[in-house]
Amino acid sequence: MKNQDIDFDVPSDTFENKIVPVTLIIPAYNEEFSIGYALTSLLNQTVLPEQILVVDDSSSDKTGEIAKSFKEVTVVKTPKNSGSKGHALNYGLSFVKSKFTMAMDADITLEKNAIKKMLEYMDTHSEISATCTFVLPKKIKTLWDHTRFIEYLFALSFYKSVQQMYDSIVICSGCFTIYKTNDLKEVGGWPTHTIAEDME
Repeated sequence: MKNQDIDFDVPSDTFENKIVPVTLIIPAYNEEFSIGYALTSLLNQTVLPEQILVVDDSSSDKTGEIAKSFKEVTVVKTPKNSGSKGHALNYGLSFVKSKFTMAMDADITLEKNAIKKMLEYMDTHSEISATCTFVLPKKIKTLWDHTRFIEYLFALSFYKSVQQMYDSIVICSGCFTIYKTNDLKEVGGWPTHTIAEDME
């Protein structure tokens, strides 16, 4: 079923929740089948970002239209397809004025307290410039899905735990990460010369 055929129903009391100093950037290219679910999970958070910014990377489908149907969402469109997630993120970063910036993939959904937990961690660890969370695939059907699930589970539960012991996290997952905006801008945002911007 296509996203545009679904009524994304957000409870009316959602917008009474606390607004936090976060701009959440979602780079999106041809994500019409997932963007609605991602945005709905955002609007059901226990705290809400002061800005949700979808960067429509010149999609050829209805990604932009679906994102614009959410009145709480700001949609900006790149002049042409940027060719990399890093470029799209940096395009969005140029619009950010919040203390914190979050980057989130257009094909994930969040637990209801995800933003709150990430923000609380940043607030209580002033020396930290970025942090990420635990991300796992929900729909596991194909062999590729199983392989990715095992990879994520092992990498996040073992590798990152060891890295954290030595205060040396190597990768902040591009799926869902929070940054201090000033620090992120100071280093020039995300790298654009590689497909895996989080690896850099």
